[in-house]
Amino acid sequence: MPLFTGDYNSFHVAYQDRHTQFTVATADTATVHVLAAKSADRQIFVQRIFLSVTTFANKTLTFQDTANTPVVVAAFLIPTTQPTAAGQQNYQIDFGPHGFALTAGKGLDMTISAAGVGAAIVVDAYEVVNNATAVAGTN
Repeated sequence: MPLFTGDYNSFHVAYQDRHTQFTVATADTATVHVLAAKSADRQIFVQRIFLSVTTFANKTLTFQDTANTPVVVAAFLIPTTQPTAAGQQNYQIDFGPHGFALTAGKGLDMTISAAGVGAAIVVDAYEVVNNATAVAGTN
């Protein structure tokens, strides 16, 4: 886990930025592989998930790591109809600058309970190396 505090971007600069964005079509039902750890000795930290719903349906979008027993990061229950208040089609989960640690060496998936939801999604994350590896010298 990083030892310093700061804004979200300071972690993206100090470590590897893993920011991504994608869309969900109303016909989508499969698991979406959002991020993959670059190797077993790396760990992804999810800072924020932004979700802008374009088509409403009574469905759930669940973000979880790719471990054999997945650790759920966040779940969004999308209502059947758009809320009447302006701006209520946007959802956000914020874990702060340090983020939510996924299982080391694992990535981030999003599962969709069933077809029907349309959305644009942005994930802010960064990746760190957990175990230092020796570099061969040529003394």
